[in-house]
Amino acid sequence: MNFQKEIITPLRDSLAEEVGRLFFGFLEYFDPHLIESEEEIPIFFDYRRQIAVMIHQDSRTIYIDFEHLIQYNEELADVIEEQYSRMEPYINESIFQFIKKFYLYFAFKSGIRNEFWASFYNLPEIRNINSLKFENSGKLISIVGIITRISDPYVELAFGTFECTNENCKYKIIRVEQRFLYSEPKICTNCGNQNSWNLLIEDSIFSSFQKIRIQEIPSQKPFEYFPSTIELFLREDNVNLVRIGDRCVFSGTGVVLPFSKISNQFSYSLNQAKFSEKDFLQGGSDKINYKIKFIVSHLLF
Repeated sequence: MNFQKEIITPLRDSLAEEVGRLFFGFLEYFDPHLIESEEEIPIFFDYRRQIAVMIHQDSRTIYIDFEHLIQYNEELADVIEEQYSRMEPYINESIFQFIKKFYLYFAFKSGIRNEFWASFYNLPEIRNINSLKFENSGKLISIVGIITRISDPYVELAFGTFECTNENCKYKIIRVEQRFLYSEPKICTNCGNQNSWNLLIEDSIFSSFQKIRIQEIPSQKPFEYFPSTIELFLREDNVNLVRIGDRCVFSGTGVVLPFSKISNQFSYSLNQAKFSEKDFLQGGSDKINYKIKFIVSHLLF
């Protein structure tokens, strides 16, 4: 039997790899004291020093002022803003490599790498919730709204470790990124199995989420109109921070997900997340169902 482990390597994305390289440079070399501002610079806007605060608070989220990114490299900022969903895995990988370079002991826990997330704020524009349309999916945007409903936190699979079900193989593949849909390896590179896998929960990585509902600010619509509402998903350090009635600015991205019975069953059994018919929309000439899941990376009261 072969009990070796393999890490799944995603297909090459040259643009995203370059964005990741440039973003690493931003984290390492950006000097907040060189920006043009009449306001006093907060003490922890040096991103290397912010990691020390993360360690003290046991946080996995680094907070990025988007205005800093614009002043460092405007073209880089534009690509991240317009194609955030595509660039996010490479941004998170750059954060990990940055932390590993300066704080190696924080990058790993018991020999297993920690996962880190970027939280962007101070975007150039704050929109109303009607901006969350299909054509804006994948972009990094900020919206404002009032919280009207809060659900209990739950966990969602972020990186899965899978074991081949072939009794003569039992090959393990680790760090299979999920991107909000349950995804098994396509094929076992050891024995060729294409049928089924066992998810090893104890060796997998999960993220905390919390579903909330917000409505637009009343002043944004004439009195005779009912305010629009939409569901958002808070992640990691944003969980359990808000209360009903809070007015917040939410920065994040809308992820378009194909809706299938398999993915829905998985979300019910593992995440216990529920969706209504309004959360789904029709797309494509063949009438495939999709849902847009807006993931909040930063919230500002």
